[in-house]
Amino acid sequence: MEHIWITINDLGVFLVMILVGAVVWLASRSLLFKIFESSRLVESISIVLALSVGVVVINQYLLS
Repeated sequence: MEHIWITINDLGVFLVMILVGAVVWLASRSLLFKIFESSRLVESISIVLALSVGVVVINQYLLS
């Protein structure tokens, strides 16, 4: 039964990672569109920021 709780915990971390990444992506897009005119640049930076936040969430979970 313990492996089920571990799987549910991992799923929770995965969902938090997706939600936090989505919030960062949306916020960075709206902020960066006010600074830069190039949509490719804005999308590239916002995707990298969102993925980086996901990596930070996973690292915090794995290192704790």
